[in-house]
Amino acid sequence: MVPAAENLDPYLADRDHPKLNSLSLYGDHYFGSTPAPWIPLSVKLQLRTPQLAKLQLYKCHITWNDLPNLRSLSVVLTYGPKLTELIQVLQSSPLLERLYLERISIFTEDPSNQAPLIPINLPRLSTIIIREVSFSLASGLFARLSPPPTCHNSKIELVLDHGSGLPGFCHQAGRVCIPQGLAEQITDPRLHILSHALYIQVSPDRSLNISRAAWSSQEERSAMPRRSELARGFFEATTAVSPKPRVTQFHLRVDSRSNLAEGLAILHEFLPEVEELDIGIEKGLEALEVLGESTTEEGSTVWLLPKLSVLKAKMLASSVKFDDIVAMAIKRNEAAALSPQTLSPITLLGLAYGRVQSESLGRLDEAGIKYEMKGVAVL
Repeated sequence: MVPAAENLDPYLADRDHPKLNSLSLYGDHYFGSTPAPWIPLSVKLQLRTPQLAKLQLYKCHITWNDLPNLRSLSVVLTYGPKLTELIQVLQSSPLLERLYLERISIFTEDPSNQAPLIPINLPRLSTIIIREVSFSLASGLFARLSPPPTCHNSKIELVLDHGSGLPGFCHQAGRVCIPQGLAEQITDPRLHILSHALYIQVSPDRSLNISRAAWSSQEERSAMPRRSELARGFFEATTAVSPKPRVTQFHLRVDSRSNLAEGLAILHEFLPEVEELDIGIEKGLEALEVLGESTTEEGSTVWLLPKLSVLKAKMLASSVKFDDIVAMAIKRNEAAALSPQTLSPITLLGLAYGRVQSESLGRLDEAGIKYEMKGVAVL
């Protein structure tokens, strides 16, 4: 233990620490308002710790050095390291198993000193958690990092003050969340396409969450005009295998008709084997009617999500009538009866927080479609 308020240098600087295995540094210095309400404690030392396996930095930064035995690195609430420094540390730490970065902003670097696009090889990495770091740090890291199949925990959360470079970043994030196209690891997938955020989960331990902070209307229009395009880039990376992964359940949340239509199109393109679809809708329920219409491609009849048998729709912001959705389900089942090899019938329709005519429920009974209702007024 270092006595409170003492300078750390006499204890750590200019010394060899051949047996030091774990080091945690915590700073609580608050000064002024530039460049932030607090200035992190700066420990100007060269760590000569060949056996250091665990390093935690909180509100402080250090003079970085190679850490060849490092297994766990955690950096929270600080300015720094520079991207070039972080890449150097990671490239020199082939035994790293856990990387945790939260609320980090990086120093502006001279463009002539940009880190080369040399891959970061971390064959033992099992956990990577990135939360509210600067976009330049996250994108620079993901452009070089390809996690191994052993990486089972990948969570990325960014709050952006601009949106440039997002399409490429989302593709890189998909590659990080599902290493080397291991699509069989997609469990409990979820997609939220909202006006203020994009959330993609491929499993409880693998997700991407992007939200915006104080964007102007111009930035909003130019940077994220269609969040569905960003989601498509993510899934292009996660499903870069053949044949398509067999994912049978999916959760979709949207806040507009156009986003619902795009969400259904993304599912059909990348996860066509979905059998159970659970949708939360703020508005635009009528976009579901596309499930009752076929299209023709190269002379063949094509249905969206042809394996779909369970459809659950929950209204999140307004009370609407579900009668058109009932009609869609019945129409789809009539088509399935004529083409049972190419189209599955809907066997269960779930409705939540809306209204429905009693006659529509009678039609479901006649068609043999089971239904579940919660908070639905029968008219």
